[in-house]
Amino acid sequence: MERWLRVDVGTSDGEWNVRFGVNDAKDVVGLRLALRYDPALLQVKEESAEWLVPGGLLVTNALEPGRVIISGALTTPLSQGPNPLVALQFIRQANAGSSTSLWITLDEMLTQLNDGAIPIAEDSLKKFDLQHPTGIKDWMLH
Repeated sequence: MERWLRVDVGTSDGEWNVRFGVNDAKDVVGLRLALRYDPALLQVKEESAEWLVPGGLLVTNALEPGRVIISGALTTPLSQGPNPLVALQFIRQANAGSSTSLWITLDEMLTQLNDGAIPIAEDSLKKFDLQHPTGIKDWMLH
């Protein structure tokens, strides 16, 4: 069954709340989401990472500049249907102009649902611009 990782972006004064979900969360019990960004333009608020579903543990690793990895496990599998999974905030660095593109790129080698049981498809969208989130499309999983 094909699944899509959904991306939703909210913005407020140089800060972005990025929410990631899945179009069908049936049997999802774990997530590893790895994102790359330009640390000269963006800063990740590591402490802002949160599960958007109840009953789980979430750990964030932003030790390498320009990369954040969010890993989590749930106590019970999610049910069928669309479901938001995690949220994370990004902040524009002072030297990033308002017209500069602020790209977030999915690290397809590290991003997985259920320890790789649902890998990212090769032909799907892998990045989006926080400045222009209206063009965001779903990332295909299968």
